[in-house]
Amino acid sequence: MRIRRIRRREFMAVLGGLVSWPAVVRAQSSNDRAARVAYLGAASPSALDPRQIEQFKRGLGENGLVEGRNITVDYLWAEGSLV
Repeated sequence: MRIRRIRRREFMAVLGGLVSWPAVVRAQSSNDRAARVAYLGAASPSALDPRQIEQFKRGLGENGLVEGRNITVDYLWAEGSLV
């Protein structure tokens, strides 16, 4: 089985899709439930630059989403495993 490495551009495209997805769901939803997304990290939380999470949250805020108020974020970590 051959493992394909994901390129940075592809990763950012997926991440951007995850960030914009709650806004689409919110626009289509008539209920007041909080949207739920997953932040998928390739490494472990200890290897992550905290600025990445800050930028992620800033991007959510720029789209009117505040974690804990109108969006729930599940942080998932691959721990370096790409399989």
